[in-house]
Amino acid sequence: QLATLTLTDSNGATFSGAVSTDTSVVLTDTTDAAAITFNGALTTPTLTTAAQGYNLVLNGGATITSAFTATHTGTLTLGNDAADVLLFDGGVTATAPSGVTLNGTLRTSGDTVSLGDAGTALTLAGTTSIIDTTNNGNTATGGGITLGGAVDGTADNAQSLTLNAGTGGAIDVQSTIGATASKQLATLTVTDSNGATFTGAVTTDTSVVLTDTTDAAAITFNGALTTPTLTTAAQGYNLVLNGGVSITNAVSFLHSGTLTLGNDAADVLLFDGG
Repeated sequence: QLATLTLTDSNGATFSGAVSTDTSVVLTDTTDAAAITFNGALTTPTLTTAAQGYNLVLNGGATITSAFTATHTGTLTLGNDAADVLLFDGGVTATAPSGVTLNGTLRTSGDTVSLGDAGTALTLAGTTSIIDTTNNGNTATGGGITLGGAVDGTADNAQSLTLNAGTGGAIDVQSTIGATASKQLATLTVTDSNGATFTGAVTTDTSVVLTDTTDAAAITFNGALTTPTLTTAAQGYNLVLNGGVSITNAVSFLHSGTLTLGNDAADVLLFDGG
């Protein structure tokens, strides 16, 4: 296998087959808004981008050993199929790109994930997208997940998002989920965390499922929570609903930690099915 593959410049580059190197892949430049596309699996210890306006598309899955920071300022596409698995074994940070699209499973082995910021939205393009910092359970403690920008799908009630930060990783969603009426998610699932905070409004068209979180740690919704179905589990986490709610179907709170309903006299919590 090659040591390093370097792309110095192009008006777009497509790698149709698998690309494997033993040291690095370096993407120095490509014309603004043109794409560097890997349609086969990309396997390398180190992936390096540059502060240039090209788009980066990883369609065939990826295994990157070292921490990856996307410094390019075009878009970043992670997968194009629900079966795609992208393992960033040292963690991944993507706040510089103009937008991030996820279609598949993004994994780390206990390392942090940070996608988006105020100027970088996260778009879900597949039926189910998963962010899992436990590497499919192999590192149970997981790592933190930060979603800094608005999260939407590409169509209404068509995409779902599952977040698994393990027993030791916190989930921090700093903006809205489903704020665009025609692109609201179907289901949001929290598989596990050491606490999860949703700062902005969360709206889904099917359900919100809170499977587990460390005992006595809190899953907190500081913005309005709107969903047909809210499902909790018989686990010891706390649930905090600070921003008002609108739940269509009957809710049975099965978790065994505390339940907080509102934090202001103006909060309205509507449980339309009881």
